[in-house]
Parts: sequence; structure tokens; C-alpha cells
Amino acid sequence: MIVSLICALALAPPAREFFPLVPGTVWHYDDGGKPRSMQSKDTVGQPVDIGGRKAIPVISTLGGVEAEVIYYIDEGDTISIVGYQKGKPLEMPMPVLKVTDKTEKWEYVGETPFAGGNVPLRMKAESKKGRNRKVLGKDVETWECSYDATMGGGETATTVKQRAVYARGIGLVEMTNEGRIGRNVHKRTLTLVRFEPGQPATP
Repeated sequence: MIVSLICALALAPPAREFFPLVPGTVWHYDDGGKPRSMQSKDTVGQPVDIGGRKAIPVISTLGGVEAEVIYYIDEGDTISIVGYQKGKPLEMPMPVLKVTDKTEKWEYVGETPFAGGNVPLRMKAESKKGRNRKVLGKDVETWECSYDATMGGGETATTVKQRAVYARGIGLVEMTNEGRIGRNVHKRTLTLVRFEPGQPATP
């Protein structure tokens, strides 16, 4: 009995607990980019097939205008990006969140959309359990991820440092992003201000 209890406590929840990809889910954010802050919204769409995988689109709008669509797959303990266009899957899915019973570290080499085209991407990432936080009036468990990436190469290479906090039962609640090209630095902060959970499909 004691051994069973210890094993149960050691098991981490599935990654979808911290990144719910239920169609109809909507996250509203204060997008604190510079030179001015705007309101952004992420909406989970209906599943589609991308390269033979069941992919879930998340449609992002900024200031009421569609900014991008990202397609995700749920692999149990990992949520990954599988594409940015319906007909063009990534060669390799890019993990963005891993939830296990230990700190996870990984590297990714591939391509990513940038400035109207695709550029090489090299990324180092880490995912680990965070502290409990109060989010929208609730005390919730969190998972924290950090990503250090380089896009492109040469004088136009862009380095990106991103930190994200995911709350159990809610999803992304906070993200800071710092991009640097030479001496030019662009900073962005996302803060969740409202959450509308979707309704799971009934069997």
C-alpha cells in the first residue's frame, strides 16, 4: 500500500493538463509588447490531419487581426508543434512542453517561419515543475519552460530567450520573450487576463 501510494505521487499528470487543446478554448492576454501594449487572443480550433497526425490548431489574433496559426499534437507527456501551415508539416515535431516526474532538457534543430519565409532554428529547452501560483483567483499548480534559440545565421541571426509558465487546467498564463538582432532588442510579455474553457466532445 505504501509503495503504491509513493508511486502514484511520483507520477506526473499528462501534458494536456497544463496545455488543454480542447476545441473552443479561448485565452485572452495582455500583450505587453513595445512600443505599445495590445490585447491578443488564442483560440483552439477543430482537429485536422497534418502529415498523418491529428493536429490541433491554435489561432492567434492581435488587436483583432489574425496573426498566426500553430498546429499542435498531444503525445501524452509532451505537447509539440507539428506545423505552421496545414499542408506543410515540420520535418520533426518541435516539443514545447514536457511534463514528467523530473526536469526535462532537450535540443531541437529545424526550421521556423520568420520575416515571411523559413529560417534555420537551433533551440535548447528546459521544462520543470514550478511553484503554485494564484491565477485568475485560483491557487494552481504550474509548469515552467525556458527556450533559448537562434534563428537564421550571420549578421541577421536572431537570438530569442523565452520563458513560459503553464497552469494546470488553464494553459499558458505568462510568457516573456526577448529577441535580439545585433544591438536591436525587442521585448514582449504575455499575461493571461481571461480564460474560457472549451467543452470536450461527447462520445
